[in-house]
Amino acid sequence: MHKESRPKSTSPRTIRRAILAGCITAFGVVLLWSFCTFWPFANNHPAIFLVVIGVVGETVFDWNKKKEVKERLKKFFAFMLIVGLVWEIPEASENDKKAADAKERVEMLEFSNAVLSAQLTTLESTNLAVRLQVAGLHRNNLLLQSNVTGLDKQVVETKIELARANERTAFTESNNLVLRKEIVDLELQLAKIDPINLPIVLATAEVSFFAFGTNAMTIPKVRGNPEIDKMLVRMLFKDPNSDDFPVFLTCESIEKDALPPGPNSGFLVRLTFKSNSLGAEWRLTPDRPKLDKWDNLTPSGFDEFKYAEISVPELSAKAGIRGTCSIVLNSTVVRNFSIDSQSSTGKIVLRRSGNGP
Repeated sequence: MHKESRPKSTSPRTIRRAILAGCITAFGVVLLWSFCTFWPFANNHPAIFLVVIGVVGETVFDWNKKKEVKERLKKFFAFMLIVGLVWEIPEASENDKKAADAKERVEMLEFSNAVLSAQLTTLESTNLAVRLQVAGLHRNNLLLQSNVTGLDKQVVETKIELARANERTAFTESNNLVLRKEIVDLELQLAKIDPINLPIVLATAEVSFFAFGTNAMTIPKVRGNPEIDKMLVRMLFKDPNSDDFPVFLTCESIEKDALPPGPNSGFLVRLTFKSNSLGAEWRLTPDRPKLDKWDNLTPSGFDEFKYAEISVPELSAKAGIRGTCSIVLNSTVVRNFSIDSQSSTGKIVLRRSGNGP
């Protein structure tokens, strides 16, 4: 009969070897990761990197020595040394990064310092230029002060001359005031004797108009006295500010000629007016406040009249009328009116056409 085969138990030596192999594998992985991650660190710190490699190598080659307590402790502490060195690598890398950042800030500060130094040099150069300009301005100011002193002397002399001239001018102005007063008095006297400002003492008017049509004018049978006809014909001047006719001229003569029958048949009429008072004797007492302005009327006051009417009882309504009127005031001043509209019942409308003959 065969004996039952029993599974062999794992010896402690085999277990230790497996643990060692696992640790070495893990250490290799960590070492590879450290190598890939901290290669820049290896460039910056080759001594630390070489120490780590040396310690690892020494530990590996001493691993199979006697398994005494001293050797085991030596291996344990070697392993702790390796772990501490590897652990130091990230911290050293962080310190390197901080050192690089500090170095960069230092370089920036050095650059800013250089820029500020250049600006300071420029400001010093500018300050020097400004000082030179100030020195030049100070020199010019001294020159100007010297010129101002000379000008002040000239101003004093000029003021003295001006005071003398003012004294002479005051004397001359006093004489001028006397002369001006005399001139004003003469102008007033001339204005008083100017024909346009003298009261109207004589006014005459010559009116000539043509009445179209054979029936333009009719002569009533009951009236044939020329004196009565002249009393009924008057030239009235309208107040421009009201509907009153405060001034009028009385008729002196009436001449009427009938034209031969034909296309231009009608009557040619010539009227003569004259007055020494412009109707002042016919203004009633109750109207005196309203009519006072027309007493002692002058040609300049007469110029306010722009509209006039002539009462002609014999004139037919809507007869075609065309003619002229010339008024002479004080035998020297001439004013003209025109007649160029149809007649109303018994009257002719005149409008001012300008000054002069």
